[in-house]
Amino acid sequence: MRRKPREEAESILKIDRMNNMMRNTVFAVILVAYLTLVPFLLRTAMLYSLGVEYLGLNGLFASIIQVLNIAELGVESAIVFSFYKPIAEDDLKTVCALLKLYKRFYIVIGLLIAAFGLVLLPLIPKLMQDPIPPDLNIYVLYLLYLAATVASYLVWGYKRCVLKAYMRNDIISKVMLSVSLTVNLFQLAAICLLHSYYLYLAAAVLDKIAVNLISAACAKRRYPNCQPCGKLDQEHKLQVSRRIRDLFTVKISDVVLDTSDAVLISIFLGLTALATYQNYYFILFAVIKLVQVLLESAMAGIGNSLVTESKKKNYRDFEMMTFAMSWVIGWCACCLLCLYQPFMRIWVGKELLLPFGMVILFVCYFVCLGMVRMTNAYKEAAGIWHQDRFRPLVAAMVNLILGICMVRHLGIYGILGSTVVAVFGVELPWLLHNIFSLLFPQEYLWHYVRSLVMYVIWIAVACVAAFAVCKLIHFGGWESIFVTAILCLFIPNLIFLAAYHRKAEFKQWIGVFQSMRERQKKRQNHAV
Repeated sequence: MRRKPREEAESILKIDRMNNMMRNTVFAVILVAYLTLVPFLLRTAMLYSLGVEYLGLNGLFASIIQVLNIAELGVESAIVFSFYKPIAEDDLKTVCALLKLYKRFYIVIGLLIAAFGLVLLPLIPKLMQDPIPPDLNIYVLYLLYLAATVASYLVWGYKRCVLKAYMRNDIISKVMLSVSLTVNLFQLAAICLLHSYYLYLAAAVLDKIAVNLISAACAKRRYPNCQPCGKLDQEHKLQVSRRIRDLFTVKISDVVLDTSDAVLISIFLGLTALATYQNYYFILFAVIKLVQVLLESAMAGIGNSLVTESKKKNYRDFEMMTFAMSWVIGWCACCLLCLYQPFMRIWVGKELLLPFGMVILFVCYFVCLGMVRMTNAYKEAAGIWHQDRFRPLVAAMVNLILGICMVRHLGIYGILGSTVVAVFGVELPWLLHNIFSLLFPQEYLWHYVRSLVMYVIWIAVACVAAFAVCKLIHFGGWESIFVTAILCLFIPNLIFLAAYHRKAEFKQWIGVFQSMRERQKKRQNHAV
């Protein structure tokens, strides 16, 4: 039976969203893989050419700058969200007015970060327990880090939101990939050949400027009519301001969760302990970025769907995304559990290994954080920030207070344990309550929670099974890592396939991919 025109249009629209998401995902995965591999090489070169103290400094400065970036929190997400409706309605006048507002915000933010960064300058030495290497000027290093951040705002940083709003994140990925290749090669030479940490940081400043300039040029060429001009009406401007204010409180939890751990370790345990912790965190963050790529690539499509589809239809899509992301998160968790210690033993040596109990905590943190970011993607796409404004503040306070109390008695276990408690005990349940109260039919909440618990149980089963098999490997070196990686590729995925092959979400994903293949074949036939 031939489908109705409306059903065909909905099917085509869904496939178009999937195509955009897949295109963005492909280039974003390539970029994340590159931005993981090359910083890994730079981190390794820094460890062996300059010393572990430099890694600690790098982590501390990155955390301080992330705190300063709090001025931006919410602006980009609020503006990009505001673009969804005028773009869907082809309202170019509102798009241009929003872009002008975004430009003004970014100039103010860049100046605020510069001002607050300079105010913090005298306090920098007090954040370190260990002495810094004698050939370094801590103030010059900090100013270079600050300059790189300020440049990312003042040099046409606002132009990137146009590409994001039109679901062309792949263009930004290509620009970042091409620029970073040149800059990272220079940074590698600065570390290995010249042994200069100053040149390494100076190159980071040039990287930010070049990425913004080229991205702005691409946005202008592809969307020449999107220029910062015009004026929003007062009501529209107030809506954007409210979103930014609410997002400021929502996003602050990410800053506290990501930065307070590093600062507390530096203050209480020293730069060497911080470098050891961040070696593990670096790997976890790289994997989280791969998960985040899938979510960011789908963000604009989710926002469009939330505007045009019913609550029940969006809930079905949410279930499908949860199923797919739980599979990905579970597979990544198995890989982390089995590969963390063998890889670290080869990379940094036995002296900088953490206990296996910390590895388990890192894996728990990864699963909790992945679930939160998966749920948060729908909340951000829907723009329900005002109702969610208290959750991050409570989570941030819980994390900070527990961290200060526990680090004195449990050391580094207390730092990461407090973060897991804040994410799993506060953020996730509160976030689920908010989105089901405002976005989906509330009667589906407990059905969704049961599904989430089932996914977590199967993730635990897959992790235990994979680790038990991998423990049978007794030879060391890269051969052990290679064999373990092969086992991690098959064991968890076979377990998930056996557990989920009858689920409706699994069959729906098979149907989506088949539709995409059929449509691609039709396009190829028309092209011929």
